[in-house]
Amino acid sequence: MVAQKDINEMRKELKSLQLENASLLADQTQGKRRRSKKDAPAIIPEHFLEHLQTIKTLGQKFGILGEIWVDSTVFGVDPPAMMTPNSQDRYRSPASIMDGVVAELFAFVPPQFHDAMRRSSWFGETVCNVVTIMTVTNHMLV
Repeated sequence: MVAQKDINEMRKELKSLQLENASLLADQTQGKRRRSKKDAPAIIPEHFLEHLQTIKTLGQKFGILGEIWVDSTVFGVDPPAMMTPNSQDRYRSPASIMDGVVAELFAFVPPQFHDAMRRSSWFGETVCNVVTIMTVTNHMLV
């Protein structure tokens, strides 16, 4: 009975340390190399600063409910005209898969953010970063 309690305590401590490690990995910088202008974080327009937490929450939800691996190339494009999230043609080719993800993203994100999704790189970066951190954290907990 004492050994079982010790094992349970060790499991709790392991989970706690895994969560802490995942958090540290997410906060860790990409090394000491110099950042070029290409690597610099996108500047968020002031009128969207108040919506930053909402956008991060949408990214987390999309990562859980939609696509767990979000590619940054799905941002910056218009929604496909003939593709819907439930289209039968969605999985016929790599291009149609990408169109399906874009259609699903536009159906998921509120219309007030659609213009930012099409024209701003910071929106895609924010969503991709949040989904990546969430995925790493969830894998560490398993």
